[in-house]
This record gives sequence, C-alpha cells and structure tokens, in this order.
Amino acid sequence: QFDEETMMMRFGALFLLAAGSVVMSPAQMPGGQPDVTQQQTYTLHRASSADSTGRNADFKTVPPGATVTVLDTDGPGVISHIWFTINDQEPYHLKRIVLRIYWDGEATPSVETPIGDFFGLGLGTYNNWKSEMLSVGSVKAMNSYFPMPSRHHARITVTNEGKRPLGSMSYNVDYRTEAPTLPASPSSSNTKTSSSP
Repeated sequence: QFDEETMMMRFGALFLLAAGSVVMSPAQMPGGQPDVTQQQTYTLHRASSADSTGRNADFKTVPPGATVTVLDTDGPGVISHIWFTINDQEPYHLKRIVLRIYWDGEATPSVETPIGDFFGLGLGTYNNWKSEMLSVGSVKAMNSYFPMPSRHHARITVTNEGKRPLGSMSYNVDYRTEAPTLPASPSSSNTKTSSSP
C-alpha cells in the first residue's frame, strides 16, 4: 500500500511533467508558425499524390515490399503539414506501412515508425481524435502539424511491409523553403566598373 507521502510525491511529479509539456509545446516555440505581422521570406510548396494528368486518380498504389517517395526537396526549409488518407483492406495496415523521414542526406532515417504510430494510432486502428499537433478525422484523414526543419535536404518515404497491395494512398506534404542567404561580397556592391577602349 502507498502512504500519503508517496502519493503526494507521485502526484507532484506527474503535475510537473504535465506542466512542462504545456510550456514546451512545439507550436509555441520560435519557428512553429510564421509571424503573420512580419514580412515572410519563404516560398510555400506542396508535394502531393495529385494526378499530374488532371484526371481524378489522386492516389498512389503500393505493392508489398515497395517504397514510395512522397517528398524529396533541397534547400533550407520547414515541413509544416503532412496529410495522409489510406484505403487498405489488410488488417492492421497502420502497423505494416512504415514512414521514414531523412534530413540533410542521411543514410539512415531520423524518423522510422509505423505510419499509424506517427499519427497517434498506436493500436493499429482508426479513431477520430485531435490535439494541437496531430489529428485524425473522418474518412481516415491523418494530419501532422509538427514543424520539421532541414538545413539542406528533406526526404519522406512510405514502405508497404504488409502482405497485400496498398489499394490507395493519398497525401499532401506542405513545406516552406527559405531563400539561401548569400555572403556579402566586396565586388557585389559599391564598385565601379570601367572598360578600356
């Protein structure tokens, strides 16, 4: 049995842990969302499963063992939103589809997880829920709003490690690229050019 002092210590530790997670919320940290009162220097982009021919086949099919690259971009930037909708008949496919995220030319991924776990569906089944950084809505729409910066390159892949083909996977990855800052050059400003005849 627990005595009152042990219970109070556990409650205090739990309270501090909860308070710390609120204080350190990524959306409240610098770089989470752009400051709309300031001029922005980034360019918005979207990598998508949209059908480039204009037809309505806005999805990818993924055979067993195959990997699809959903984002492959250069330059300093920040991924601001990831959205997936998956239609797969294999039971627990959320545990058999693996999401990998690579930064700045890494050979091994910084993120490697079943796609369901990444979106807070750790039991491998769909449940509607939402938080500040993640949500799962109707029609199996999985969203992440974690700001994910890269210095030089970002790549996201999805691998079907199941036994059946993944019927359809739709996705959007929204990201910002920053204009690279050029070093000041003495020859680029305040110089006069003369030409000889």
